[in-house]
Amino acid sequence: MSSSDTLIFSLATIPSETLDLICSHFCLHCNRAHAVDAPLAVVDNAFGDQKTLSALSRTCRRLRAHAQPVLFHLYHAALPHTITGDRRTFRAQLYNARCHFREKRLLALFLRTLLDRQDLAASVRALALYQAPWTGLVQMTPTGNAGVTDMRQLQVELIADVTARSRQKLRHDDSGGGGGGYLAAGDAAAADPGDSSLELLQDLTVALCAPSLDQLLIERMMRLDELADAHSDWRAWSYDLPRLTYLAFPGLRAGGEETYYYKEARNLVARAPNLRVLVAPDCEAESDHWMEQQYSGVPWDLSLAHLRRLSISGIERGHLRAVLAGCPVLEDLEYFCEDTGFEDDVLCPGQDLALVVKTLRRLCYSVIGRENSSSINAELRVFDEEHYPSWAGFPALQTLEIDRMLIYGPTEEADSDDDDSDGGDSDSDDDEEASNSDQEQHHHTAEESTWPSAAHEPQDSQSPGSRQTKKELRKMRKTTPEDFLSRLPPSLEMLRIGHITSWPAMHRDAVALADQAARRFPCLRTLRLEVVEMLPPQDEVTNLVSLFEVGGISCSVRAVERQGRDSRGLLPVRLAQSGPQVVIDEVEARENVNKNAT
Repeated sequence: MSSSDTLIFSLATIPSETLDLICSHFCLHCNRAHAVDAPLAVVDNAFGDQKTLSALSRTCRRLRAHAQPVLFHLYHAALPHTITGDRRTFRAQLYNARCHFREKRLLALFLRTLLDRQDLAASVRALALYQAPWTGLVQMTPTGNAGVTDMRQLQVELIADVTARSRQKLRHDDSGGGGGGYLAAGDAAAADPGDSSLELLQDLTVALCAPSLDQLLIERMMRLDELADAHSDWRAWSYDLPRLTYLAFPGLRAGGEETYYYKEARNLVARAPNLRVLVAPDCEAESDHWMEQQYSGVPWDLSLAHLRRLSISGIERGHLRAVLAGCPVLEDLEYFCEDTGFEDDVLCPGQDLALVVKTLRRLCYSVIGRENSSSINAELRVFDEEHYPSWAGFPALQTLEIDRMLIYGPTEEADSDDDDSDGGDSDSDDDEEASNSDQEQHHHTAEESTWPSAAHEPQDSQSPGSRQTKKELRKMRKTTPEDFLSRLPPSLEMLRIGHITSWPAMHRDAVALADQAARRFPCLRTLRLEVVEMLPPQDEVTNLVSLFEVGGISCSVRAVERQGRDSRGLLPVRLAQSGPQVVIDEVEARENVNKNAT
């Protein structure tokens, strides 16, 4: 018997379930809960696995029947782009243009296959659709314009064909008499076929895959009415997404870019009745005042009856309250809104989270983002202690990740900068006040809680470091550990406190937490403390870790850098910023190496 006969015989005896299992091993969608938001390294490996599936599908008919549908489970446009501010401006724009047209061609080929093979269209489960960071409005040199024109001409016929056929299919499949929706309107032949935008091709792809789609990541920018694209306007989305459970927007790539406004996504979200996860970073748009006027009469009255997780940033608390009104079973909330107006922006749990107070199991909430004095020194402001939110009234809350200033209050009085000019009187007054306090048993001495340590403390008593230490110690005199502990929910399992600028007070209260955890927080198993820039004294950290270990609690203390301009505090990195970035100088270096090698 020949080797080929043996191979055919072997394949014939392998059960279909086994072949399906083998093929699924090479599918990112089959192996990851949310394939569309996978890290770049994982996506790169997935591209290699898709090549393996493609090779398997060309081996024989039996393998093709199993491998091809799995190959089409996921389409991921992991578009590389040059970093903002690259000094090679022309080269950067030309590189982005090439990425743009390459993605248009790849997506058009994918779309053509879906039109030719209805069975494969029904196999698509997940789409990750990024916009290439290039616009035709960018001014280029004549050489650059010629290159863009050449790239455009190479795909004119292909894009015109798939656009016309997609519109025709949408009209044909429409059983409601609506003409196939907004994407089916218009005639591709009536306009320049090369003008079909990447966004239009993406929308057509989503519409054709809508019945089987369960994950969608899509990048969109805001649209002012007077500048809206007549060929494609995703705000008018009218196609049902019955199986969609995960919808994500990647958010900002870099500062200064325009993002979408959350109400622009209203129709898209409304067509996904079974949505369980919504990720919407930076959904305020850069020109939010214009967008608020444009959408002032458009309510967010959606019922997201199955939504379990919401990650959202940018919108103010009033808008968040409107979104949460339609989320009766929400369990996981990530929210960031920079404290531009502290009293107005800080959430009031009794009002803003009242509708999810009984269901919320995880809360990640941050207000400290950009690297400016108002954010860095926010903990030094004074407001009524009762202004700071308490999370004790959340009966199901297991994970709490929050800035220290939001769980404990301020460090120092508003006129703290003038304290040192009082000739020391304020210090003596504070000492007298502290000695009369009935909470004296909670106080550590200055020697026990000095931070930064004496070795690192500036010698000049008037230096900023010295003043900061005084503020921290005065904070301890005016507060007790109970101010901290009383704000925590009894059901707490994991506590993460970020942007700690007052370590002595935090250390004191953490010691109290270790002492009372078994009685007041019996489920607590993990404590993560993130101190700004400087790691606290090692002996205090070691002692703290040991205290929690006795109670079976894992405690970690680490130093973190101040947040950058586009940070969202404790929230995860945006999907767009975790994607591939290219420096033109590195591209040129690789090209030169390749040329020399040949």
